[in-house]
Amino acid sequence: MSLLYREEDEPFISVSDDTYKDLALHELCNAISTDSSNQELIQSIFSKIPTRYETITYRQAILQDFLDRKEMCDELEIILEKLNTLKEFKSHRRMDADRKSSIWELLDYLQELEVYTETVEDMDRVLQLYAPKSQGLTEIAQRVHKIITDGQMEELRTALSGLRADISTTKSMTFGVNFTPDLYPQDVVIMGFHNAKIMPKMTLKDQYDNRFLKNGQFGIRDPLLDTLTREIEGHMAKEMRRMKRVFRDYISLDGYFLVELCSELQYYLLMARFERKLKASGNPICMPVLSDDSQSVNMQGVYNIRLAIDGEEKIVRNDFVFSKEERIYILTGPNRGGKTMLTQGIGIAAFMASQGLFVAAEKYEGFPFDRILTHFPADENETVNFGRLGEEAIRIQQIVKEADEHSLVLLNETYSTTCASDGLYLAKDLVHVLKNRNIPCIYNTHIHELARMTDEMNRWEGTSAVISIIMEIVDNENTFRVLRSEPDTSSYARNVALAYGITYEQMMGIEQ
Repeated sequence: MSLLYREEDEPFISVSDDTYKDLALHELCNAISTDSSNQELIQSIFSKIPTRYETITYRQAILQDFLDRKEMCDELEIILEKLNTLKEFKSHRRMDADRKSSIWELLDYLQELEVYTETVEDMDRVLQLYAPKSQGLTEIAQRVHKIITDGQMEELRTALSGLRADISTTKSMTFGVNFTPDLYPQDVVIMGFHNAKIMPKMTLKDQYDNRFLKNGQFGIRDPLLDTLTREIEGHMAKEMRRMKRVFRDYISLDGYFLVELCSELQYYLLMARFERKLKASGNPICMPVLSDDSQSVNMQGVYNIRLAIDGEEKIVRNDFVFSKEERIYILTGPNRGGKTMLTQGIGIAAFMASQGLFVAAEKYEGFPFDRILTHFPADENETVNFGRLGEEAIRIQQIVKEADEHSLVLLNETYSTTCASDGLYLAKDLVHVLKNRNIPCIYNTHIHELARMTDEMNRWEGTSAVISIIMEIVDNENTFRVLRSEPDTSSYARNVALAYGITYEQMMGIEQ
């Protein structure tokens, strides 16, 4: 079973490297956890967007269980450490009933089964105590409880207790070493085994702690320990036969499915911890209310989660709606007015909603986007083969090929690298295609003439309107709020000039 997908082989859509970079998802992963293995786990899950609505709500319900039960999360953190121990055992080897096993293999398998019984019992106790409501955790709780109550677990616990008692009776061994005339060890003579410890003058513990060879097989590299091993196995032959018989009955224990869920449990624990951290900073966080038959997406009080991660205290929040009637927005505004941050923030919110996660907003309702397709300015090194316009053309072709009514397209300064007339011509054709196919889009651009052409564009085929929106300026100050309006080029230019100190008055005041 899985906590990420309701069934095996469920469909998903891969997130492109460009979208991953444009939405700064690497930064999001790093904010969720500083541990490299956790970051790799999150990135592997973030690289796929589930396409089934039921899968997204399945994930939401599981995460909500973790969010509602902080004490359960704390206990699962401890259980997860034991599950990871079992995972390490399994990575070395599994019990083979038909192969001769060394004493060390049997003892390690004994320890593994002891950890197994303790882990399953702890998991049953925690899930019964906190009674999660989601389908995923409920199915785990039922499966684990069945293991506990079917009698096999009690039998195993009794058998392990007996084996541990038998083994523990041997506390020590004495032996002698015969030397050659040159004092080279020639023979090892076992003098006897004892049920009490001998006070040591030296320790061989480090030799015992590394009993796995590089090829994954058991072995003892030290000649003295090799001799001792043979003697110990001879002395405990009866116990070893009994251990083998007991272990043979538990080779395929059902509870090992928990080991396979280690990574997924860790993922939800990380997400729950991250959500609590964001909420503690005072920023609104909500769980999206999704509907498979909705034709709109309504984001209220949405903001870029990166601002909260960076510790910004006064984050401006905006409302944004993709409805059946209005799906394409041409966003203009001054440099450093918040256009890119807003565009990216909406993309991250849509992405997290489609992953079954919480979002940085006061409210999020509507259908889940099955694709987030982005085009942000490319790095100079990435355009060396095709040039900037060539790079844009290749990416735009791919976006148009993949996008549909349930995709979100985010364009940031697309076609701004060519001359104004060419950029306007290319941008109009792109918007024409998006409108014809009713594809939700935010087009963040400095091509202000494009935003002034909404009346003309709204006469094109397609059921949804093209809307001009701007980043508000009040008294030459950016408010970072979105307004419906045609662009005010003069105020943008004045605002930019003031910000960079290049107005006529400012430059005339520069000391000669």
